Amino acid sequence: MSPSIGWWRQAELSRTVDVPSGGEIALHLDTDPLAAADGVVPAALRVLAVLDGAPVSGASLVASVPADDDRTRDFVVGTTDIAGALVRDGVRRTPFGLGLEVDGLGWSRTVEPGPAGDVDVSFVATTGSLAVAVLGYDGLPAVDHEVALAGAPDAGGLVHAYAMTGPDGVARLRAPVGSSYTLRVDGDRGRRHLAGIAVAADNARLEVALSTAGVLAGRVLAATGPRIERIFAVAADRSSFCSVPVREDGSFVITGLDAGTFALELGAGRERFAASPAEVDVGAEGRVGVLLSVGDRQR
Repeated sequence: MSPSIGWWRQAELSRTVDVPSGGEIALHLDTDPLAAADGVVPAALRVLAVLDGAPVSGASLVASVPADDDRTRDFVVGTTDIAGALVRDGVRRTPFGLGLEVDGLGWSRTVEPGPAGDVDVSFVATTGSLAVAVLGYDGLPAVDHEVALAGAPDAGGLVHAYAMTGPDGVARLRAPVGSSYTLRVDGDRGRRHLAGIAVAADNARLEVALSTAGVLAGRVLAATGPRIERIFAVAADRSSFCSVPVREDGSFVITGLDAGTFALELGAGRERFAASPAEVDVGAEGRVGVLLSVGDRQR
């Protein structure tokens, strides 16, 4: 495996290395992907990061640059100084992505330098705090569950914020003010998604229950082929996803389902098979029973 030594500025294409006697070393040198091309007047990149009126110092700035092989290369440009600023000279004049990463918050923008002049990128916003209280399948506070917030803040760009629930079952996230975020909560049996979440300048609290009274129970009928090991239930609106093991006798029980229609699939190892019936309606309360046949292989 070739060891990574990071990116190098143009013309810095040499390095001295020690090779042990009888050994080998693989060395990869590459030009700085953010550097301006030869013959092109470079730009100066000026970045300012200010949240809630205070400069954000020590935050990492990560560039995402399209490469010739149709892939995107991500690398750290640098960190903001005590004034929340970063200046980088010799920058390319073709579009690239730039992201700010600090304390569980990622905020990215697309940078589109013009044919002349320098490039100013602003990560300036008022933030809000969102406390998400997660109740587990047993109705108790869910500890060590990841909660993620993603969307477009009022200040532009795209934001991703992450936090884990603490001993009280609460995850505390901070993000720029916006009204069109999507919240994702990871549970032991699947995920829940909530759209249209607003983050305001004041503190807000939201309760998310992984469990409701809806129960789907049934049995996978015996069939030739690999043994069915899991059943997957996905809400028609993609708001929730559950997966539980199928017992040796083919029986299964899925608890904590919201009211609605769920699409069903069956799993054997890494293979997925259609279930018949392929959908089932679950009420907000009560228990729904179903017998499933194994259909065609899906993937």
